[in-house]
Amino acid sequence: MPEQASAAGRAPDKRVVPLPVAEARRMDAVRRYSILDTPPDGAFDRDPGLCASAILRDDTLVIPGTLTDPVACANPLVTGPLGVRFYAAAPIITADGHRLGTVNVLDDKPRSITQDDTATLADLAAIVMDELELRLPALHAVRHEQEKREAESGYAEAEHRRAETEQAAREQAEKDSAAIAAFTSTLQRTLLPPASAP
Repeated sequence: MPEQASAAGRAPDKRVVPLPVAEARRMDAVRRYSILDTPPDGAFDRDPGLCASAILRDDTLVIPGTLTDPVACANPLVTGPLGVRFYAAAPIITADGHRLGTVNVLDDKPRSITQDDTATLADLAAIVMDELELRLPALHAVRHEQEKREAESGYAEAEHRRAETEQAAREQAEKDSAAIAAFTSTLQRTLLPPASAP
């Protein structure tokens, strides 16, 4: 039989890192995989609620009866319209130990699960992590391409501004040259005596 733990009775994290520092590092890891502040894409949907208890664990959290669990019983997923009565979650953990979220199973009836079920849930969390890892090179390539396009666009824009500035300078030089020629002609007519007739 798998360990069926309460959310309140979770084992403390063995690494002693101040919470704000640990959370900042975790959020950096979440950003690395580009899964924060993005619309759900069907592959990595995020569900609010009970995962805060599960995400801090190294193992799968199983709450066979949410109404009898001291932490889960007050959760909106339990008290609200969903009426969650069973909850199990396995943390999604990066290779460097950051917890990105959880893979959850919910039911509206209390239940127990087998050790095989618990292992399957942990395997699903590992598969999600593998998928996130597999898409990292594609994310890096897309970011690189975007940066390259932005740089090229910036260069093209600077070139365009330079060409416009040169064109404006040429036009101004032509106007100035024409003004100088007109002024020179006027000056010659006014300063030189009229040619006498023979």
